[in-house]
Amino acid sequence: MHTDSSRLETHPRWVGLACVQQAPVGGGSRLASVGAVVAHLQQHAPECVERLQQSFYRDVVTPGAVDPLALIANNRFPVLTVGSDGASLRYMRYWIEKGHQRLNQPLSTNDLQAFDALDAALNHPRCCHTFQLCEGDILLIDNRKVVHDRDAYEDDPCRPRRLIRLWLN
Repeated sequence: MHTDSSRLETHPRWVGLACVQQAPVGGGSRLASVGAVVAHLQQHAPECVERLQQSFYRDVVTPGAVDPLALIANNRFPVLTVGSDGASLRYMRYWIEKGHQRLNQPLSTNDLQAFDALDAALNHPRCCHTFQLCEGDILLIDNRKVVHDRDAYEDDPCRPRRLIRLWLN
């Protein structure tokens, strides 16, 4: 489960997906409400809520970058932010772990435990909704309040899966 964003200055508010052609096998979608996830964490792992509000490095994928490590060093932000409009999330665990690894700044045991607790909450049946986008369906989510993902899929080489993504601020 993740939110879409790549760099500190790139965090679209809205993410849209339009299903043009679904894969014949798999590719189901999953959504989780950030509010429900934070409530779950506050009840079951309250120490993780504070930890997730700390800043973490996130790797940057910029082909041809002159100094990619400097880009990563300047690409640091909290996973969880709690503000006047409620909780919001910026999370893609793989790229956070990769950024810390590339900078030789290992994540602590507490960081990894907080990510594990977050992943468990994101996938908890009370927080996660699973469904299948069909041809013609459009999904529009608040990228700060809803986390998304999809299942693995198998393509048909004659009619490959095709979804159109939109980032909108």
